[in-house]
Amino acid sequence: MGKKFIILLVFMACGLMLKAQVDKDFDEIRKAQMKEFEKFVEQSQKQFEQYTDSINKEFSDYLRKNWTEFKVFAGVKPDTTPKPKALPKYNPVVDRIKPGAIPTEIKVQLMPTGQGLNISPVPITPFVQKEEPAESPGTSRNYDFYGTRFEFQSDPEMNGSLPAEIHNTTIANFWDRLNKTAYTSLLQQMNNARTSMNLNDWGFYVLVKKTSEAINPDKNYSRLLSWFFLTKSGYRIRIAYTDNQIALMFPSANTLYDIRFFITDNIKFYAPDFNQNVVLTYAKDFPGATRVFDMNLYSPLNIGDKYDARQFKFSFQNKDYSFALKYNVNSIDFYKDYPLCDLKVYFDAVMTPGAKESVFDALKPAIDGLSTADAVNLLLTFVQNGFAYKNDLDQYGKEKFDFPEEDFYYPYTDCDDRAVLFSYLVKELLGLKVIGVVYPGHVATAVSFPEEEAGDYLLYKGDKYVIADPTYINAPFGLTMPGKNNAKAGIIELLNGQSTGAQLASVWDKVNAGGGFAGDNRQNAAVDAEGNTYVTGYFKGYADLGGATLTSKDNTEDVFVARYNQAGNLLWAIKGTDDGIGRGYNINLGPDGNVYVGGSCEKLMAFGAFNIIFPKNKSGLFLLKLNKGGEVQWLKQADFDTNGKGGDVILYSKFSPEGEQLKSEVYPFDPNYEDYGIKFDGSGNVYYSASFASTLGLNVDKIALGLETGFDAIVTLKDETEKQLSANCDRVIAGLFGAISLIRLNDFSLSGKTIQQAFEKYNPGFKKKAPKVFECMGKLSIIKNNNGVITVQTEDKQSVLLDKIKITDGTKLKVTFLPGGDARLDILNGVKVGKAIIWFTLNYVKLFRSNGNVLFDYDSDHSQVTMNVQKDMLF
Repeated sequence: MGKKFIILLVFMACGLMLKAQVDKDFDEIRKAQMKEFEKFVEQSQKQFEQYTDSINKEFSDYLRKNWTEFKVFAGVKPDTTPKPKALPKYNPVVDRIKPGAIPTEIKVQLMPTGQGLNISPVPITPFVQKEEPAESPGTSRNYDFYGTRFEFQSDPEMNGSLPAEIHNTTIANFWDRLNKTAYTSLLQQMNNARTSMNLNDWGFYVLVKKTSEAINPDKNYSRLLSWFFLTKSGYRIRIAYTDNQIALMFPSANTLYDIRFFITDNIKFYAPDFNQNVVLTYAKDFPGATRVFDMNLYSPLNIGDKYDARQFKFSFQNKDYSFALKYNVNSIDFYKDYPLCDLKVYFDAVMTPGAKESVFDALKPAIDGLSTADAVNLLLTFVQNGFAYKNDLDQYGKEKFDFPEEDFYYPYTDCDDRAVLFSYLVKELLGLKVIGVVYPGHVATAVSFPEEEAGDYLLYKGDKYVIADPTYINAPFGLTMPGKNNAKAGIIELLNGQSTGAQLASVWDKVNAGGGFAGDNRQNAAVDAEGNTYVTGYFKGYADLGGATLTSKDNTEDVFVARYNQAGNLLWAIKGTDDGIGRGYNINLGPDGNVYVGGSCEKLMAFGAFNIIFPKNKSGLFLLKLNKGGEVQWLKQADFDTNGKGGDVILYSKFSPEGEQLKSEVYPFDPNYEDYGIKFDGSGNVYYSASFASTLGLNVDKIALGLETGFDAIVTLKDETEKQLSANCDRVIAGLFGAISLIRLNDFSLSGKTIQQAFEKYNPGFKKKAPKVFECMGKLSIIKNNNGVITVQTEDKQSVLLDKIKITDGTKLKVTFLPGGDARLDILNGVKVGKAIIWFTLNYVKLFRSNGNVLFDYDSDHSQVTMNVQKDMLF
C-alpha cells in the first residue's frame, strides 16, 4: 500500500516541476507574514503563561488546606451467575425452525448491564503548556512499551525524593517543584507517542505510569509524577494518601470491576493497585482538567509488530474450511494488563490491523456470493465450532472478558467471548447491526437483517433483531439456547460503526455525484436515532443533491446542509451564501434534537433571513443552528481576536443553546489535539473548535494564486528541497516535503501524459522498473490545487488502480503542515486501500520529516500502519 501511495505523491511533485505559477518574491512575503504571526503568538503565549502561573498558585494553595477523609469501597463485582460446564448441541430433527411456525418475540427487560456512570461529557479544550528553551536540559531514558521502544528525555530536576512522612503539604510542595521544571517537553513526547501508537485513555495512563517509573521507581514518587503529568494533560485525576501510601484515583465513563474506589459528587474515583479502606484527598479539580477516562478501544493499537497465528478448521453446508488467523502478541500483553470493564467495551472493541487483515483474507472470500442469511450462519458456525469451550472460573479462576483478538490466543472461550467475536465478524464483514443479549449466566447476540428472517427475535428502537447464539453448537440464527426461552434478557447497544459508515459512504457518493463535496473528513456527517443522515460541505456553481438543485453566487463556493432518510432519499437541502469561499466542515446533533453546523466563509454569510458580516472584508468561522426540518434557528460568528493573523493556532468557542457566545479563545497549535468540531456539555452549551492550519478558506496562502510570473521550476523545487535538508529533514523524504510545501501554496494543473514525459526525461529507468505504475500515471489526467483542495481526475472517469490503492475520479485531498515540519494529507474523498473484494477508505497520511516514516490511517475504526520510505517503500 505505502509504496504505491508514495508514487502518487511523487507524481504530484513532478507536476509541480512542469507547470506552476510562483511569485519570485513569495519567500520574502511568506517570511514577513510569519514574522507578524510569530509576534502575535509570542504575545498570546505570555498571556497564557500569566494565567497558568495564577492557576498553579491557586491550586497549590488549595492543596495545602482542603483535604477530607473518604471511605474507600471494595471494587464492584461482575455477574457471577454460574455458566454451563458443557454446551447444548442443536438437534436439527427436534430443534429446527418448523415451516410456517410463528417466531417468538423475546420479551426483554432493559436490565443494568454494567455500562458505567452517566458522567456528562465535557468537550476537551486544548491544554496550554508553558514555553521552554529549545535546548532544555535532559536525561535520556527508554523502556519497552509492549513491543515499542519509547525513548524520552526529561529534566533531571523532575527526579528526587520524598520526606519520610507523607501529608498534604508534601504533595503541594511536590506540585510547586514540578511546575518549575521543564516538563512541557516530556509531556509533548508522551503525547506524540500516544498519537503514534493510537493509544486510548487507558493506554496513555499506562504510558505515563511507566514513564514516571522510569524516572523514579519509588511507588509513591512515581504516582505523584503520574498525577502531575495526567493533570497537566487535562485529566480529572486525584492524588490521595493514607499511612504514607499514595494512591492515584480517577473517574471512568465505564464501570471498572474489582478495583477499589471512593465516591464524591456521586462519581466513583477508582484507585488501581490500592487496598486501603480510608484516604485523605481533595474535592476540587485543577482548572481545565476535565477529561474523564474512557476505556473503549474504538481504534486499534499501533504497538509492536510481533504477530503469531492459530489454525482453524470447520465445516459449513458440506464444505470444509481451513485457515490461519493472526493476533498481535504485543497487544495481547497490553490486554492482559487491562482492568475488567463493562462488557460493552469488549463488544465495541476492534482488532489490530494484522489480525483484521487475516480475518478478511480468510472469511471474506468464504461469504462472498452467499445470501446474507447463509453468510451469518457461516460465521455463526465458525465461532460455535472453531473454539474449545471452558468457563472463566475453570480457565482463569475468575471472571474475564476477551477482546475479539484474544480469542485467537487463549485455548478456551466462553459465551461472552464468543458473542463478542461473532458480533465483530458480523459488523465488520457484513456491515449489519448487532446487539448483545444478556441472560443470567449467559450472553448471546441478535442481528438486524435487511430482509425478513424467521426465528426468535426482539424489537429494539424500531429495528427487529433475530437471535444468533454462538454458544448453542451448530444452531442456526433464530434459535434461543435451551433453558433461556423464558429468561429475562438485557440489551447491550453496540456501536455498529461499519453499518453507520456504509450508510454515510452511500450518502456521500450521492452528494459527490451531484456536485457536493466535503470540506473536512473528521465530522462532516451525523446520523440520528431514526437513521436519518445529515451532511455538510460545499459546492461550486451548481449541485443536485438528489432532488434539490442549489446554485452558488457568481459561480463561487457556497455551503450546503442536507438531510437524507434511512433509505438514502433527500428530505431537504439548504445553502449558505457568501462573497467568496464558503465551506461547511462540521455537523453534529445536539442534546436538544437540533442540528449544528460549523464552517468558514469570506466577508459575509447568509442562510435565508439570517446573516453575519465580517468586518474589513475578513474571513472567519460561523456556527449555524437548524431544527430537524431544516429551518434556521440562529446563525452566529465565532468571534476570535487574532489580530487578523492566520497561522498555526486552535480556535475554541463556546455558545449557549440560544446562540450567545460565552467564550472565545485562541490556543497555540497542538498536533496531538483531535477534538475538533462541534461538541456539547451536560447543560446543552455548544463548543466549536477549529484550526487555521487545517481550515480551508481561512489560511490558504494566496501569494502565488493566479500569478503568471516566470521562473525555473526545477531550480525552485531544488531550492525548496535544500531548505528541508538544512532543517534536518530526512534525505529520502526531503524532496517530497519540498514538493508538497509548494503544492500547498500554488494553483496548478497538468495532464498525466505530461507526467509520463517528465519521467522519461528526468528518470528514464522508472518506466522499466514500474511499468504498471507508469501506465496508470497516464490515466490521472489532471491535478489541480483550488484554494487548498487538490483534485485528482482520471481518464474517462474510470478508477485507477495502483496495486493496493484505488483512486476514483474527482479524488480530493488537502495538505496541512504541523509544528516541527511534519505533514498531514487528509483524503476528503475518493481513495481506498485494499485488494480484490476488500477495500477500506483511506482517511489521511502523515509524513514524518525527521525519520522518513509514513503513517496510513484507514477505515472507520482508524486502523493505522507505519512504514519507512527507505526500508519499506522504495523499489
